Amino acid sequence: MLKLDSVNKGVLVGIFAATAFLLANSRRLTPSGPKGGTFPVNPAPLPVPVPFPVPLPSPSPADDCRVCFPVSPWGSYYSATGFSATGSQYGGRTDLHTGLDLNLKTGGDTDRGKPVYAVAAGVVAHVGYTASGWGHFLVIFHPALGVWTRYAHLDARPAVSVGAAVRLGQIVGKIGKSGGQRYAHLHFDVLRRKPTSWADWPGADRDRLLRDYTDPLPWLLGVQAHDRSSYLA
Repeated sequence: MLKLDSVNKGVLVGIFAATAFLLANSRRLTPSGPKGGTFPVNPAPLPVPVPFPVPLPSPSPADDCRVCFPVSPWGSYYSATGFSATGSQYGGRTDLHTGLDLNLKTGGDTDRGKPVYAVAAGVVAHVGYTASGWGHFLVIFHPALGVWTRYAHLDARPAVSVGAAVRLGQIVGKIGKSGGQRYAHLHFDVLRRKPTSWADWPGADRDRLLRDYTDPLPWLLGVQAHDRSSYLA
């Protein structure tokens, strides 16, 4: 029979004790979520907010142009704030950012008064104004694409009226700073569904943001948007 000296006995006792501790506390050692439940194996990734400032990528070439960018020339603009499901970059607020803030690279108010273009053919669904928020804005419905686009902080009341048909690349307003904005810029949204309010803002409701809105930048590139100046007079 194998005889164990005092040293070997101590080693075995230590191994058994460690094994018993791990088995008894395996659930406690499992990473837990904010409410004590275990983390999902494959958590859904959050959309990554566009850092400030970020240069805008160039579009892919296409022969059949049915969508253009809302500003031109596209390469002269950058995204000051992008689509974000993780909270606004302004002042640490928890508000979510629903679209793109487009600014000229020259900064300040140098883009004020620059034309804003309808990204595709459609029908004007709403023209409105909110003193603190969107300022002068309009919403266009694009039946062929199944989305609504919103253009906000315009310099004045949009140059089109509700019910009017708009052409691809048609000027529908001018960049401004209405709605209490510090600097002139265009806020551009893409909505998946008709909002209950044309001045809709999801606040901190992340689920509603992801349900009702889509990130405008990959959407524009995905539908192969072109710079208006490249194919329209």
